[in-house]
Amino acid sequence: MQSKAKKVVISLFFLTVYFYVYTKAAVSKNLTELKISTDIPQPPPSAQSISSSASTDRNISSSSEIIESASSVSSFSSTELPLSSEDKAIQSWTKLEEVVESTLGKVTVRIFPSLIQVGLKSKLPGNCKSAVLRTMLGLRAMEPWALKMLDAFGKPGGGVLQGALTSFGSFDECLSVEATEFNKRTNQTERHFNGQYCTVEFHPPLPPKPRYYTVHHRLKLFENFTKSAKILSLISDKAHFFYFLSFRLGVCIPSTCSSEDLVHVISRLIGSYGFTVSVPHCETEASVDINSSQIVIMCVLGILGIFILVGTAYDTLSFYYYKNRMRNKRSPRGTFTRILISLSVNSNISKILETTTSLDKLQALHGLRALSMTWIISGNIFLCIKYQIFRYVLCPPRSFSGELAFQPFLSSTLALDTFFLSSGFLTAYVILKPTYESERKISLLMLLLHKIYRMVPAQMIVIALAMLLPLLGSGPVWHETVDPIVTKCQKSWWANLFFVNNIVLSAKDRCLEHSWYVACELQLFVVSMAVVCLMQRKPKLGILLSCVLTVLAVIITGVLTFHYVLPPTVLFAQADQSERLTSEDLTYHKPYAHLGAFCTGLIIGYKIAKKSVFNIKPYIQLILWLLAIGCNLSLVLGIHPWNKGNEAIDTADSAIYAATHRTLWAVGVGWMVFACITGNGGIINRILSWRGWIPLSRLTFLTYLLHPLVQMTLIASVKERLQADQYIALYLFSGLLLISFSMALFVSLFLDMPLRQLENLFIARIRKGFDSTYDLDGRTEPGKVKDKSYLRTDVQDEHTRKQVSNDKRFGESFDGKMFVCHL
Repeated sequence: MQSKAKKVVISLFFLTVYFYVYTKAAVSKNLTELKISTDIPQPPPSAQSISSSASTDRNISSSSEIIESASSVSSFSSTELPLSSEDKAIQSWTKLEEVVESTLGKVTVRIFPSLIQVGLKSKLPGNCKSAVLRTMLGLRAMEPWALKMLDAFGKPGGGVLQGALTSFGSFDECLSVEATEFNKRTNQTERHFNGQYCTVEFHPPLPPKPRYYTVHHRLKLFENFTKSAKILSLISDKAHFFYFLSFRLGVCIPSTCSSEDLVHVISRLIGSYGFTVSVPHCETEASVDINSSQIVIMCVLGILGIFILVGTAYDTLSFYYYKNRMRNKRSPRGTFTRILISLSVNSNISKILETTTSLDKLQALHGLRALSMTWIISGNIFLCIKYQIFRYVLCPPRSFSGELAFQPFLSSTLALDTFFLSSGFLTAYVILKPTYESERKISLLMLLLHKIYRMVPAQMIVIALAMLLPLLGSGPVWHETVDPIVTKCQKSWWANLFFVNNIVLSAKDRCLEHSWYVACELQLFVVSMAVVCLMQRKPKLGILLSCVLTVLAVIITGVLTFHYVLPPTVLFAQADQSERLTSEDLTYHKPYAHLGAFCTGLIIGYKIAKKSVFNIKPYIQLILWLLAIGCNLSLVLGIHPWNKGNEAIDTADSAIYAATHRTLWAVGVGWMVFACITGNGGIINRILSWRGWIPLSRLTFLTYLLHPLVQMTLIASVKERLQADQYIALYLFSGLLLISFSMALFVSLFLDMPLRQLENLFIARIRKGFDSTYDLDGRTEPGKVKDKSYLRTDVQDEHTRKQVSNDKRFGESFDGKMFVCHL
C-alpha cells in the first residue's frame, strides 16, 4: 500500500512539473524572440518573406502593414529611421499576439489528438463533442469567446504545499461566454453554446478515515516517510487534511456538456493515478428560478411590510395631529388604534433603543449577555468556516490551535452556558420574586406559553429567510453552501416548531444546525418548572433537587464521553466539521450537557429573589473573585493540550473535563452575577451595568439565530481565495458582528417587537379589572383605571396599589425587559 501511494504521489508530481516546464519553456522562448526583435534593428523583409507571410491566413493589422511598407521602400543601410514610441508599442503588441498564437498552436496540436481519443473512448454526446471541437478550433483561430473560456479556467498557483488547493478561475467571465459564428448565407450571427462553470474536485487515494483525528495527527500509512527529506515527506505530512479537503479547480466548459461528461473525460486522463474525481456543481447563466414556497414567503413578508408601513404612517400622523391639538393630554387610543401603533417602526425602535429598565438591580445581566454574544460570533469565525475558500489552508489550523493565546477564541462555546445560567436565573427570579413580595403567584403555564409564543415566530422568520438565500447571489461555492441549508429546512422545519430538533434529528439533518440551543433551552425550562414549584413550597428540597440533577448531568456527560471516546469539548484542532458534528450530537447538543449550568442559575435566582442584599466581608469577596477568575481561566486554557494534539481523548482526564467544565464555568460566572446584583461587584458591576449594553442585550436572541446565515452568505459569495491570517479574521469578525446585530434590529422591528406589543395588549385586556389600564409599554395610563378604589388610601387599597405595581412589573417582564425567553 505504501509503495502504491508513493508511486501515485511521485507520478502526479512529475506530471505537474512536466506541464509547467514545457509551458514555461515555450512561452520563454517566444518572449525572448520578442525581446530581441524589439531591441535590435531588423533588416527590411525580403520579397520571399513578404509573399510567405501573405500566404498565411492571419490578417495583418493596418499599423503593421505601414511599418513593413516603409521598411521595404527604404534601402537597407546602417542609418535607419528610428521608430516612434507609438510604433514600438504597436510592434510589441503585435509580436506578443504572435507569441500567444504560437504557444496556443503548439499546445493545441499536442492536446488535440489526446482529447479526440478520450472523447471517443468516453462516448460523449454528439453536441458535446462538436462543442469541444469548435472550442479547440476557436482557440487555434484566436476567437475572443474561446480565449475567454480558456482565461476563465482555474490555473494552479504557487503555495500548494502550504495549502493553496483551490483555484476558482473566473466565475463571471465563464458565464458571460457566448460561442457565436457569423453565417454568411443567412447574414446573421448564430449562437452555438454558452459558457458553463463547473467545480472539479480531485481526491487523492487515502486509507479509511480514522474515527478521530486532528490536524496534528499523521496517518500511520505515511509515518515512514518522515525519515526522507524529499518532497514526498512534505506531502504525506498533511495527507490527512484530504479527508475533508480536496484539490479544487474551476473549469469553463460548453453548456452542451454535462457534469457527467466532464467526470468521464477527467477520469480518463488521470484515472491511472488513483485520484477520485467529482463535480459538485455546474452552473450556466440563467434566470432566477423562484419556487412556490419562496413565493408564499415573499407574499407574507410583503403583507407584513404593508401593515408596518400603515402603522408607522398612522403613528406619525397621529403624533403631529394630537401634538397640535392636545399638547398636555394623551391621545385617546382604542383597540384598533393600539394594534396599528404596535406595528409602528417609530414606536418600536424607541423601545428597543431605550436604556432604562424596570429592575436596575439586574442591569449587569445586559452587559454579560451582550459580551457573551460577541464572544460566540468571534469563535464561530474559526469553528464554522469553509476551509476551501482560503489560500493557504494547511498551516493556519495547526498554528492557531497550537497557540496558547488563541485558546479564548476557540473556547467560545462556553458562552452558551452563560446564557443557560442567565435563563435559569431569570426563570427562578421572575417566578419566586412576586411570591416573596406580595404572596402572589405567577402562572407557570402562562410563562411557558409566553416563551413558546416568542420563540416560534423568531425561528419561523429565520427559516423563511434561509429559504430565500438562493435568490440572493451566486458564485463558485454558492449553491454547494446554500442549497443544503434550504434542503434541510424544507424537510425538517417541523422539528424546530415542536422544539425536538436536537433529539429526533442528527446535526447533519437539522434545519438551522445552531437552533439546537432554542430547543434545549425550552426543554430545560420545562424541567425547571418542577424545581421552582418545589422551591416555592420546600426551598431546601428544591435546592437539593437542583444539586441532584446537576450531579446526574455530570455523570451522564462523563460516561458518554468515555464510552464513545469523544473529544472533551468542541475542538478547533478537529477541523473535519462532519466528524465534529457527530461528536457534538452525542453530548453538546443535548440538554443534559447544560443542565448543571441551568440549575446553577436556578439556585442563584432563588437566593437573590429571597434576599437581594448580602454584606460580604472584603477579604471573602477577594477570595471568591480569585477562585472564580482562576477557575474560568483554567477552563478556557485547559483545552490547549487537546487543541495542540498532545493529549489523547481516550483518557479519564478527557471524560472529567467534558463532564465538569460547563458546570464549573457556570459556577464562576454565577458568582459574578451574584456579586453584581447584591452590590459586591465593584468595577465589574459598573462595566456590565453600562446602559449602552441594554439595546444590544435585547437583540441577542435574534442575533444568535441570524449570524450563521450572515456568515454562510459571506462564505458562499466568495469568488476568490482569502488570505488565512489574524487580520482577515478580525475584519470578518467586525463585519459579521455589525451585520448580524443590524439584521437582528431589522427583524425585531419587522416582527419581534410588534408581537411583543400585541401580546402586552392581549394581556392587558384579559387581566381582571385592568383591561384598559395598561399602555403598550407596560405603564398604566392616568385616568384610565376602572377600579376607582385604586385612588383610595386605606389599608385595603394600599394592598391594591401593591398588586397593581406587581402586575406592572409582570407586564414589563413580558415586554422583554427581563428577557426571560431570550438567550
